[in-house]
Amino acid sequence: MEQIIFDARELPPADAFDRWRIGVTDFDLSLRDASRPFDGVTRITSLGQVLISESDFPALRFLRTAEKAAADGHDMWSLSLVLTGGIKGDADGTPFRIRPQQIALFTHTRPADILTEPGKTIALAIPAAVLPGVDPKLQHGRLEDGPATALLAEFLQRLCSALPALDDAQALPLMRALIALIQAAAPNAEGVTIASRRTLKLRDRVIDHLRERLNQPLFAEAVCTDLAVSKSALYRALTSDGGLQGLVRRLRLQEAHRLVLDPDESRTIQQIAATVGYPDQSVFSRHFHAVFGYTAAELRTRPTPPAPSPPGSNDIPRDFAKATNRLSARR
Repeated sequence: MEQIIFDARELPPADAFDRWRIGVTDFDLSLRDASRPFDGVTRITSLGQVLISESDFPALRFLRTAEKAAADGHDMWSLSLVLTGGIKGDADGTPFRIRPQQIALFTHTRPADILTEPGKTIALAIPAAVLPGVDPKLQHGRLEDGPATALLAEFLQRLCSALPALDDAQALPLMRALIALIQAAAPNAEGVTIASRRTLKLRDRVIDHLRERLNQPLFAEAVCTDLAVSKSALYRALTSDGGLQGLVRRLRLQEAHRLVLDPDESRTIQQIAATVGYPDQSVFSRHFHAVFGYTAAELRTRPTPPAPSPPGSNDIPRDFAKATNRLSARR
């Protein structure tokens, strides 16, 4: 499958950001910290009619105004899986925050002001016609956490690991599988009640609480005490996660996956396992493989992406824009 790489580090620092913006047209882009150089790196792959971007960027602002949406008429979806860092902002009047291993799904038919933190993401550009059944009136911001969203996050990470070895004949069936997972994770037409909003808010509190304590024993009694909630309220909030222990296991494995994948992480896999609350290496290995379909050792030694263009090449921005337009034309 065709891939392109844009590496701003291969360009003059004063020009890198402006040249990168050549290939991004649906948003008004700006650096949140203009004093820092733009050193972003992104790899883009065409998976059928879906564009997949694996990026490591500094803090950015993506602004799509109502006027811009009305003027260009682009009926698209943007999906972002946060690997490191985070995303926050305002989606047509609704504030949101996306943390690692959470997913955002935005429609280009509505305004959005998106602020990213420095970090790594997997992003998709999806024509609306390819994603039927997802209502832009209901979905514009963070995808609700749950088993389907967790499965989508895991699939995206595994898919990106395999992209360099895949061929064009595999693109269409994989795109269909990806679309089906997004449809499963997106909200249905049922309204969200006040009670369910309270449950979701409690669930977010529980997740934040657990993330800070992954290397500690985590039991319902202690969590209820720390958050001043009843056991029944806790169980209701975590029903879709398979209960507290199901959620704890998923958060631990997601954090382990992130650390193993981080090229700057020097700890051994055994040390990482202990850091996220798995003192028993054999249990960690069994759980990791059961969830992701590969071992932590296989993830750490996965093939690296193709090398970027040679330093000093003046064709990088032009080729990036041309390739992006060519890939987009397939939509």
